[in-house]
Amino acid sequence: MKVFFSRILSFSFITAVLLQSACASKTAIVYQAKGDKQCEQGGLSLQQSSRKLMDAGISVTQSFCGKKTGFSVMTMCGGPTNNILLHLVADTDIEQAKAIGFQPIEKLATGDSKGYETIPCHP
Repeated sequence: MKVFFSRILSFSFITAVLLQSACASKTAIVYQAKGDKQCEQGGLSLQQSSRKLMDAGISVTQSFCGKKTGFSVMTMCGGPTNNILLHLVADTDIEQAKAIGFQPIEKLATGDSKGYETIPCHP
């Protein structure tokens, strides 16, 4: 009897996991420029960028700091950086995110390069 209930519980758990996976929505990464300048602190924080999405009704699953790759910026104080802020959102929210200034991460891809890498966040 104990084995019977154990198998039923195992089957129920596996079924629940499979159903949850099947119902899970697809996600996408959107990004925006951090807006910071070389030799200066500033620009948007990861929390400010995430809040911008949430204020527009977009649920943010996870957020990362990153930088664009595949090009360089001239080194000079006050010049732009290639720092970006990345957020994982439902793929159905991409158009709404674009309307408030975010871009789909695929836009950075060139050839064999994904066009970005994640980096530790700094204030």
